[in-house]
Amino acid sequence: MTVVLAASRSRTSSSDCPSLSLWVALRSSADGGETWEAKPDGLPQSGCLFTVLRQSMATDSHAGVYFGTNTGSVFASFDEGKSWAEIARHLPTILSVETLNR
Repeated sequence: MTVVLAASRSRTSSSDCPSLSLWVALRSSADGGETWEAKPDGLPQSGCLFTVLRQSMATDSHAGVYFGTNTGSVFASFDEGKSWAEIARHLPTILSVETLNR
């Protein structure tokens, strides 16, 4: 399985001030990138203003996927990215995430 973390945005215009709607979705592919499916369950669906650095995503041998943000949140999925939970918040900027296999 290949996973990509992507932020999406849409613009809606009201009078003279456009507003931005930002959300996050992890996209996964089970066919080498031929097709992609969004996996947004448990990820922020509005007002998402964070960055995920390239070293701040990791996996483990038990179907876990983890990523950290520049706003100090860590998200985890224990089902190969089908659903997500914020497992830590209010930390300093997450520069990298690593997993331990025991």
